[in-house]
Amino acid sequence: MGNIESSSYCIRDLIVRIINGKTYWILDVNMRPYKGQTFPTFEEDLAFYKEYARKSVCNKQGLKKKSAYDTLTDSNNKNRRRPSIRVNYETYVRMKVNNNNVWHIYELKEEHTHILTFSQKKIIYDMSNVNMGTSAAYKYMKESMGGFKNTGATGTDTKNFKRDWIEFIEERDANFVINKLTKKKDYLHDFSFDYSVGSNGELTGLFWSDEEAKRNYSVFGDVLDKFVISLFTRYKMIFVPFTAINNHKRCITFGAGLLSSESIESYSWLLHAFKKAFLKEPNVIVTDQDVVILQAVSTVFKNARHRLCM
Repeated sequence: MGNIESSSYCIRDLIVRIINGKTYWILDVNMRPYKGQTFPTFEEDLAFYKEYARKSVCNKQGLKKKSAYDTLTDSNNKNRRRPSIRVNYETYVRMKVNNNNVWHIYELKEEHTHILTFSQKKIIYDMSNVNMGTSAAYKYMKESMGGFKNTGATGTDTKNFKRDWIEFIEERDANFVINKLTKKKDYLHDFSFDYSVGSNGELTGLFWSDEEAKRNYSVFGDVLDKFVISLFTRYKMIFVPFTAINNHKRCITFGAGLLSSESIESYSWLLHAFKKAFLKEPNVIVTDQDVVILQAVSTVFKNARHRLCM
């Protein structure tokens, strides 16, 4: 038998316990029972049980009652048929009286799960990578598994999973990006990336470029046609792609960067990262009339001719 791997953490009023990759939710209440707990009288036992049940009741306990439906006599019945959200979890507290007339808890089960399997979580994750939301992911699961009742979860569960996932990575997203780009260097030939970190430990700059971009630069890199800037609002960073035009008059990209500020130092760092990746300056660089960019370009690209776009 293999080793049991487990960990626990808290979300709001719940204790989330992960055992062998399976997530269980335990209610974190002040009156949590424990095995061997005793009560002098049946009335105190019953009062404790009712209070615990009131705090720990879950809207997904049991199974939905099936009502008889006669298609002949109830043809005008316009009640909408909805899928059940109940998953029949088996949380319980069992008590009995001993020979001394003392009631005690001899068995209990607190864990219950509205489970999303690993494959279902993978579906949500993969579909989010192509900008498809949790509702679309749940509909896909429903179709692939033969109906809502076979998914073992609800649409709300998929939304809650993504909420908790985003909450988990909220302060780790920069590390995830750096780790992902670092791993790319191991299996992508001639992949380049660089990053900078501020005094407070936050990511202040990021640049990346791949083999195809470098191949394009070797052919069409005489003119760095546009130095485009747009605001990446979610993280309050500036997105800066390096672009040009090929011989088919189509836009191509040489690389891209993210900056936390529009300062001369930030743009100079980004241009140095570009120069380090491509090993040579462009002959001509075309930008807008931003004074900060003009100073950064003249500082880093000393031999390039600088022109303003119209």
